[in-house]
Amino acid sequence: MSRSRAFNRFNRLVAKRRRMSLRAGLPSMKDGFFKESQTIDNSKGMKLEVLEKDIPIDLLELEAN
Repeated sequence: MSRSRAFNRFNRLVAKRRRMSLRAGLPSMKDGFFKESQTIDNSKGMKLEVLEKDIPIDLLELEAN
């Protein structure tokens, strides 16, 4: 078998494996996997974290005075 033919066969094999792995992952993406509650915008969570950290610091400053 020539080198180029072997190379082409190998590339086809790799592409087939890649397609199979992608198809295997698709069922997990179906049936409501992406819900409206799962948003990319996580600013609300970040604001809550900051508030949870800020409030105890403010309370400690008030107690120190």
